[in-house]
Amino acid sequence: LKFITCDGNIPLDVVLAILSEAKALCGASASDGIGVDLVPPVPRLSSTLIVCPHVTAWNNDFQVFEDFVRSVGSGLWNEQQDGDTPGGSHLDLHVLKNVTLVSFHPEFLRWRGLPKGIVIGSVVQSHKGMGGFKKSQGAFSATIIESGNKVFGLRKIKVRFQDDKKEQYVPIDWLCIAAPPPQQSSIVESGAGNGVSNNASDVLLGSPLPDNVMHRAPYATVHLIRNADLGTLCVRDVSRVKRKNAQRMMKLGWEGVLRKTATEN
Repeated sequence: LKFITCDGNIPLDVVLAILSEAKALCGASASDGIGVDLVPPVPRLSSTLIVCPHVTAWNNDFQVFEDFVRSVGSGLWNEQQDGDTPGGSHLDLHVLKNVTLVSFHPEFLRWRGLPKGIVIGSVVQSHKGMGGFKKSQGAFSATIIESGNKVFGLRKIKVRFQDDKKEQYVPIDWLCIAAPPPQQSSIVESGAGNGVSNNASDVLLGSPLPDNVMHRAPYATVHLIRNADLGTLCVRDVSRVKRKNAQRMMKLGWEGVLRKTATEN
């Protein structure tokens, strides 16, 4: 596991660091954009963490950083979208097809519980699992029949799809939740101070889960993992690790996480 710190203060600097490290991980020379010229291979299961403490826009805004990582990972990033001055040359992101980018951030927030008012028996729109970790392109009507499973933790719920009556455990973020009526948001916000969330996003998206702590770090960080290494892992083994982590977080809860954090600090 290799750690490097990106000294640049704009997203373009980080992109250049990601490209350089991706080429090194995948055995491409620094001057090669597509991984043709090979250098001695790096050991199996090698990966790199790029710490990015100097990009001001990312320090307290996880979503901006998350959008950046996703756009780079999908090969859609360009200098203009992040306000960088174009360098006059096209960046070849082809090598990034060989790696997966994973986000870490001090305010990491990707996983949430069920939105308020969505309970067992509620009918929702949900994507279907299509094998492995893939989901259907469209969403289907389904009834929630279980939540907070001891095996899968709080991130997954069990639903029964209405078209074929099949049951699946699906991640909560596979649900397509419509925005609540304006009056609902105002009612919830007026409950502040009475133990009711006054955050409108918690009504629409659900409260943050303690699982997010697993991806928190002192600074915005990008983890590069080779797809060739990921391809050698058994889906069953990956699922087992994810379940173990989810169970641990479900057992700890926010109180346990905060208590452990305070103890370690």
